[in-house]
Amino acid sequence: YPLRRQRQMCIRDSQTSSFDVTWQPVWGEEKDIRNQYNEMAVTLVQKEKNRRMLIRFRLFNDGLGFRYEFPMQKDLRHFIVKEECTQFAMTGDHTAYWIPGDYCTQEYGYTKSKMSEIRGLMNKAVDHQNIASKVIGEAAVQTALMLKTDDGLYINLHEAALLDYPCMHLELDSENRTFQSHLTPDAVGFKGTLQAPGVSPWRTIIVGTEAKDILASRITLNLNEPCKICLSYTSPSPRDVEESRMP
Repeated sequence: YPLRRQRQMCIRDSQTSSFDVTWQPVWGEEKDIRNQYNEMAVTLVQKEKNRRMLIRFRLFNDGLGFRYEFPMQKDLRHFIVKEECTQFAMTGDHTAYWIPGDYCTQEYGYTKSKMSEIRGLMNKAVDHQNIASKVIGEAAVQTALMLKTDDGLYINLHEAALLDYPCMHLELDSENRTFQSHLTPDAVGFKGTLQAPGVSPWRTIIVGTEAKDILASRITLNLNEPCKICLSYTSPSPRDVEESRMP
């Protein structure tokens, strides 16, 4: 929460609902995908500036997603995102599977370490021979970030529906075991330019008792908007069908 009083926001309203529908993707591993969740939409108001923002949460059986929404309003139309301060607080010093946070490349090998070891291993993890590399910080990592608790629970931090918004990295506060979002800036340093009505991408937390549960999750697909292109005229060729059956 912002510290300055004039920027503080209070809760005006909250609404809950449930959703359960099965849909068919154009192409994929499954013919039918079930989209089932409970939702809570919380409306926040900045009284001094008369600005409104909504945080929408969707809780699935294997995780959750949340995003920030900016409805049409008189006192907020075009605006610049200076920073997004979303935080993910961990309950322990989990094992992390990570690559360095980098604005320009993802060409890194993964490092497996405790969260508390990320800062100390960062220099070794960076490919200093890659001229395209632009590392963000000493404890910044890219998403998707996979974590494993001492109890064997897998936690995946990522995003969905990334559209007209900068991608999210994560900066680790080792002392407090907290990851904070770090958005990729444009050439002049802006973290985003939005127009109301508008939304951020979904921030996702997927959990599972096995690593394969993360891959099997359909949270990311369910949080993306349905395809707006009519593809009723398409059908897979015999070659496509045969290749899809290959191991």
